[in-house]
Amino acid sequence: MEDEKDFKIENIERFLLICERDAKFLEDFSFMDYSLFVVKIKFDENSIAWFESFLNSPDYKNYKQYIYKAIDSPYSYNIFCIIDYLQIFDLTKSLENRYKMFGNTYDEIPPMSCVPPNMYSFRFVWFLNKNFK
Repeated sequence: MEDEKDFKIENIERFLLICERDAKFLEDFSFMDYSLFVVKIKFDENSIAWFESFLNSPDYKNYKQYIYKAIDSPYSYNIFCIIDYLQIFDLTKSLENRYKMFGNTYDEIPPMSCVPPNMYSFRFVWFLNKNFK
């Protein structure tokens, strides 16, 4: 990750709760292989006006769960969303998981992406809490 302060945001608890709910939703449908997409936008005094006009528009309500005010600058915003190819953890993925786990011992959560959805969801939320709190 970039410098730790670059992703400190207002309403961090709200952000983490939304991500946790999204991860649980994906887990309930047996999805895995998703990632957090982060965009940092830094404006200057002259260019912030057009973005603030968007924040005051009716369209903003459709996107407000993705946009967070950064606390490092009055002209910085972070945009977050879950992206990636969503794979269902089926028999093929289960066999791949067992093959990759065979003979490996991990003290912590396995680093591979081919893990059951409940472990993938747990690891995703754990990472967010570790890096954004």
